[in-house]
Parts: sequence; structure tokens; C-alpha cells
Amino acid sequence: MENATGLVNPWLLDVSYDIVPLITRQARVDAAQEGRNKVYLELLWQEWQVIQRARSLAVAIISGLLVQIPLVLIVMPLFYRTLSSPGGKRAAW
Repeated sequence: MENATGLVNPWLLDVSYDIVPLITRQARVDAAQEGRNKVYLELLWQEWQVIQRARSLAVAIISGLLVQIPLVLIVMPLFYRTLSSPGGKRAAW
């Protein structure tokens, strides 16, 4: 080739193509999936904590009621006796 200045082999142009994103694609996909799983597990943990707190409060309320019910059964008859006495004064026991 006598006057070959300025001619370039077209097959050599694509050799410098950046293939790093292709190589690291699976690692990025895996990292994204792990991030999604982390968020999901954090949400489940918060949900579990809310459920446990609700159960604890329910137990506390029920326990408190179980303590108060016998007191009400004792106090209410006394209250009604006082109201039913003449003049609303305390009745003799």
C-alpha cells in the first residue's frame, strides 16, 4: 500500500470498548437484591416489634382488669348499701 496514511483498521476501534460494566453486572444485581432483602427484613422486624408491643399491652390491660374486677365486686355492694340507706348516709354494717 503506497499512500496508506490516514487509513485505520476498523476492527481495532472496538478493542478499547469498556467491558467492566458487563463483568460487574451480576455483582451489582446481587447487591441490589441484597439491599431489597435488607429493607424487607427490617420491615418484618418492625412489624414483629409492633405485634409484640400490642401483645404486651393487651396482657397488661387484661391483668389490670383481673385485679380490678374482684375489687369492684367488693366495693360495689358497699356503694349500693350506702346509697340505699336512708338519707344516703353510711349504713351500719
